[in-house]
Amino acid sequence: MFSSLGLIGVAILFAFVGIVVAAIWTFFLGFAGIPGALVTTYFSERRPSGVGFAIGIVLTILGQLALALIFVVLIAELTKTLIGASTGIGKWLLLSVSWLIASAPPWMALKDAVAKRTETAYEDLQPGLKAQLSAPAFVAPISSLAFIVYYALR
Repeated sequence: MFSSLGLIGVAILFAFVGIVVAAIWTFFLGFAGIPGALVTTYFSERRPSGVGFAIGIVLTILGQLALALIFVVLIAELTKTLIGASTGIGKWLLLSVSWLIASAPPWMALKDAVAKRTETAYEDLQPGLKAQLSAPAFVAPISSLAFIVYYALR
């Protein structure tokens, strides 16, 4: 579809546009974890056992992971379409940029979670917020690996 030099140009354009889209997708990751945060808050107020908190964190992780993996698949499919049967350095540059973009939303969320945790003591946070801030630590590495696995197996 594109020559190697053309793919380098596509990779540069894809990097600028993709990181903006990834930042917007990061905003939606927070909404994907709301059901788990609500469950965590509900169980911690009514039944202070750790089981409800664990269920809430698992639901938060699953919600954020589902949305992160959807983004990974979209970027991987777009990358496959753009690369086609091309070879050369442009292909590898576009693959590298695509991997960074596909794994960016959970890593951005993790950066924000770390910033929030350093400005406020973890014990002082509300239970739902604890779940929201804990989930990206699990979602980020999984989504990074998911791009490589999905692209290789597809």
